[in-house]
Amino acid sequence: MTAALATIGTVSTLEDWIARSAVANDATSTSIFLVISGLGGPYALIGVINAVMIGAASRRQEFAASRGRWRWW
Repeated sequence: MTAALATIGTVSTLEDWIARSAVANDATSTSIFLVISGLGGPYALIGVINAVMIGAASRRQEFAASRGRWRWW
């Protein structure tokens, strides 16, 4: 049976096929993770910068008072 299948293509045991398949799937998973992380990192950084800018813009008077330039009268 194995000799007949060998004429069609490569014949391997189930353990060999699982090992080769795991290596290929691992490489694919790693590549997908890197792409998603590469896109998500800058997106998260923009979100953090946006939150800091909005927070700082709403506290202008407090920052001015801490520098001694704000007059309350």
